[in-house]
Amino acid sequence: MVIIVNKLITFPSKIKGTVKISGSKNSSLAIIAASLVSGNLVSLDNVPNISDIKNFLEILNDIGVKTYFKNNKLKLKNNPIYMELLSSKVREFRASYYLMSVFLSLFKKVEILYPGGCSIGSRPIDFHLEGFKKAGCIVSDESSVIKIEVKELIPFVYELPKKSLGATVNLMILASKIEGTSIIKNASTEPEIDDLITFLNKGNVTVYRQKNDIVIKGQKQKVTKIKHKIIPDRIEAFTYIIIGLNSKKLIVKNIETNHLKVPLYFIKKAGGIIRVKRNQITIKESIINKVCVNSFDYPSLSTDQMPLLYPVMTNVDGTSIFTEGIFDGRFKVCEELKKSGANINVENNKVYIKGVNELHSADYFATDLRGAATLLIECILRPGSSLSNLHYLERGYDNIYNKLKKIGLNFKLE
Repeated sequence: MVIIVNKLITFPSKIKGTVKISGSKNSSLAIIAASLVSGNLVSLDNVPNISDIKNFLEILNDIGVKTYFKNNKLKLKNNPIYMELLSSKVREFRASYYLMSVFLSLFKKVEILYPGGCSIGSRPIDFHLEGFKKAGCIVSDESSVIKIEVKELIPFVYELPKKSLGATVNLMILASKIEGTSIIKNASTEPEIDDLITFLNKGNVTVYRQKNDIVIKGQKQKVTKIKHKIIPDRIEAFTYIIIGLNSKKLIVKNIETNHLKVPLYFIKKAGGIIRVKRNQITIKESIINKVCVNSFDYPSLSTDQMPLLYPVMTNVDGTSIFTEGIFDGRFKVCEELKKSGANINVENNKVYIKGVNELHSADYFATDLRGAATLLIECILRPGSSLSNLHYLERGYDNIYNKLKKIGLNFKLE
């Protein structure tokens, strides 16, 4: 008999204790993909045990890559074989698009379904495809299937029309296997990209930032072995920091505080009681004031972080204004939050939250990863609430239920 955990119900709790942040989801996915072209034997530490990683490893196993994953340590033995990437696993898993650059590097062709992922608005992969063309690829875009063949891989210079983590990763992986110097202009500035740069440099490739660009001096030859430790997940860290604003005292450990400078600035400005010390942050129960913030490219408050503030602001005096600067459809969670009696209105790319005094518990349904985290925070604030579709939460939060128990959250799973 298989029991599927699909609902979390909260009870009155006193949050306190210490939580240790796991490795970065976005960094891990990018580096796992890059491993396939960088080294024959790759050992990664601090890889989060989340469903996105497990799903990616299933796809890699299907194409012949040997993987061993235990206790947040991942070993990969590379022997990928070419096959068309047309399974439902690929369609449902957005980071599968990193295999485009891997297959082009190894096999000079790829046929792949359009990637899926969370429903948070339009996320086309045009930038990836245009970059591949600059590198000497021929792209055939047929409804749900993308076919790409290499005419001749050549060093390239490509300016991204808009910063994109996914496109930057894909083009870095491809460029790392092209002999010569390639440049990605207006490249993503996230720490996860810097982690990928560190990893690639261990594989006989020279990669570095040059102002707003990334320069890659590629090599076709693989190294034998590579070891690397994944950076902490700044989005997971920020999630627990927000939870800590309504705690007796919460210590968030194993983080890179430099990756959270701007988000922490907004929290302190809003009244958050936060103490920063090396690789940990201590948060105490705080009286929060209204805010006016925008999501934008790193180091600004990210599009993944901003919604996590919504539940906290629903009973704050005055009107808080949030402007979404990245995705055009990241507002479904607002309709869910209204179930508690919250006064929330969405106009174009802005979310207006006017604080009200009385809010009640409700039954919430997640439709994307960060929306699930937002609703988890809401459930903690409104005991008696429930959150369904927990598979979205499990996509990006390692050991989530045990971590919640350790900091004092009373809940049951159904």
